Amino acid sequence: MNGVTDVGIVIPARDEESTIGRAVASVVDACGSVEPDCTIVVVDDGSSDGTAAAAREALSGHEGNGLVYSVRAGRASLARAVGADRFGISVRCAKDAWLLSTDADSVVRSDWVERFLTHARRGAVAVAGVVELIDDDDGRRVGDAWWGDYGATIEPDRSHPHVHAANLGIRFDVYRAVGGFADLERAEDIDLWRRLRAAGHEPVADGDLVVATSARLEGRVEVGFAAALQRLYG
Repeated sequence: MNGVTDVGIVIPARDEESTIGRAVASVVDACGSVEPDCTIVVVDDGSSDGTAAAAREALSGHEGNGLVYSVRAGRASLARAVGADRFGISVRCAKDAWLLSTDADSVVRSDWVERFLTHARRGAVAVAGVVELIDDDDGRRVGDAWWGDYGATIEPDRSHPHVHAANLGIRFDVYRAVGGFADLERAEDIDLWRRLRAAGHEPVADGDLVVATSARLEGRVEVGFAAALQRLYG
């Protein structure tokens, strides 16, 4: 594959008024220096606060397609799948399109989209990045202990064993072929990666593809990343 014609970024959110603006703004910035234009889909999953309004405000400066889609999915995995389906409506050729995923409490780097596109141009069909903790009070409280454990798993060649829905990308035809994000209570990212490998694909693990994510110990999902931090370092 020589080029990517469509890029979609899916961000599920529920009651993330305080973080979604920052998350979306970082994605808009990462889209600003790449071709083609990016479609950003924020899936507002039944929020009771101003999440949707904050997301729309952050999308107002995006020159590509930006959408806040409100549903009552009930869990992040299904909201992520709904966002992928919405992106799929506008895709011209699934083989030339890439779907990226991040979270409403995360911040991507300015080179985030470009790094995925670089892997795509080299023939990758899926890429898993890594996470660091946002440098706030929560991050500083658990950061050293967490990074001592997590950082040790990243190899000198920058390969790693991790899969985070906050930082992954997949060619859209492959995403569809393996069934997309399943409606699971947790670990929809790991489940997707297992099905990729079962189908004969070998995703790329890039330890230099970094997203900063929340270090809060009480998250929106009982068995999600926050719960893991609480169990290990709370």
